[in-house]
Amino acid sequence: MTDVVRKVTGLPASWWLSGGFAIDQFLGFDSRPHGDIDVTVVRSDCPVVYDAIAGRLEVWMARDGDHSPAASMEVDDTVDSLWARAPGRGAWLLQANLEDVAGGNWTYRRDPRVRRPVRGVTWHSGRVPCVARGVQLLWKAAAPAGEGQDRL
Repeated sequence: MTDVVRKVTGLPASWWLSGGFAIDQFLGFDSRPHGDIDVTVVRSDCPVVYDAIAGRLEVWMARDGDHSPAASMEVDDTVDSLWARAPGRGAWLLQANLEDVAGGNWTYRRDPRVRRPVRGVTWHSGRVPCVARGVQLLWKAAAPAGEGQDRL
């Protein structure tokens, strides 16, 4: 996790740790091994993140679970996330989930009626900014199958 956090910490972009590592930050211990690192990025800052990782890593974009190579940072509203891995390798290292934020308010992409001030959907672990556990569980509840299901 440290290498990825180091890479995104200096970026002029709004981001926070999400997924299993964010839950571990809340718990104060590693609950299980994690495959990749999830971060959440404000959609408007996506080009900054893309520019920081493209060239060193293969960058793919996901729409409704389908992955395709990202040849440029032309991301429209249908792109849910960016995925990155070492060139020619199958294992994903980073998943950057794209979230809509406008006027300081976050909007849940699966139900735009769910809106909160960004300061209410994030917290700082003392080391890194993290997604609030309630928001992480909201995301997980939308697709509960898979790793971590037994801990909900």
